[in-house]
Amino acid sequence: MVIMKNSKISICTTCMNRTHHLKKTLSKNIKDNSDYDNVDFVVLNYNSSDDLDTWIHQDMRTYLNSGKIKYIKTDSPKYFHMSHAKNIVAKYATGDIICNVDADNYTGVSFASYINQVFNTNKDVFVVPKNNGGTTSILGRVCVLKDDFLKVRGYDEEMKGYGWEDIDFYNRLELISRKKFFLTNSKYLKTIEHESDIRYSNYKPFTNINDIYIRYITPKESDIIYTFKDYTFEKFRILSNGKDFTDSLPGILEEFSQKGLYNKSNRKISFGDKIFNICDSSTISNSENTFYKISDNNFLEEVKRKYSLIWNYSKLLKNNKEGLKSVNRFSFGELEF
Repeated sequence: MVIMKNSKISICTTCMNRTHHLKKTLSKNIKDNSDYDNVDFVVLNYNSSDDLDTWIHQDMRTYLNSGKIKYIKTDSPKYFHMSHAKNIVAKYATGDIICNVDADNYTGVSFASYINQVFNTNKDVFVVPKNNGGTTSILGRVCVLKDDFLKVRGYDEEMKGYGWEDIDFYNRLELISRKKFFLTNSKYLKTIEHESDIRYSNYKPFTNINDIYIRYITPKESDIIYTFKDYTFEKFRILSNGKDFTDSLPGILEEFSQKGLYNKSNRKISFGDKIFNICDSSTISNSENTFYKISDNNFLEEVKRKYSLIWNYSKLLKNNKEGLKSVNRFSFGELEF
């Protein structure tokens, strides 16, 4: 008879202004995994401005005192940075196996026991959900040996927008010969359903963008200027793979990308030797080209969302092309108090 090892499992959750979700999931997840003693729950307060700190210390005090919950807090970040937050919580976890479980996720009954069984009976794997076209809220779930997490040096912290950091992480695990083991049982895949804008609300692109301007070159190619509240701008050329910008995730033509400061007094933006005037509230132009401010609210929200996605996607493609097994060359998951 094979005796299974009861590995230490750390269920890791990051939180920035999502305490309303954590209040529903955390205590239930702890109770649902009470059959497995060798599990703890590591919660990172990523400078949450809601009542997370008070709630953890008051309502979850028993779990804190027993060590079932390990609580980490940083007051430094102004915006949410998914890769950095996940790296912090994973590095502080003491489990042999670390499982990332988002604040809006329910683990399901006996999840930790099941994960322990998977790693006892399967060699060189990491566990990810089989989505089958369902909710995207479950896509951040992953369980991996901490040693493997450290080998690939966690999530790529150059990915500062929303999305694709998990796919890049999986790709690099596969490059060190780890195989996906799909989590398919629906009892482990329950989430709190909510509006998509909650996912993006704490990221810099969605709180710092001032105006967005677009210049169409062809139906599939456009130049876009993002101006920010701190008087910086970013300009890049996108190439859509679909019918138009909103139809698919566009790629960035990096040779046309620029960023810098614009002059708030004389309202000018310089692209190399070309100077554009912010003429009025609706255009940025010079004698050759005109960029038009995006005013349609639905299109504006879509372009904001794509801004965050395409930069991460471009980094994903770059990592794939270079065959990177590890990232964050100098440091990662550094916690500032």
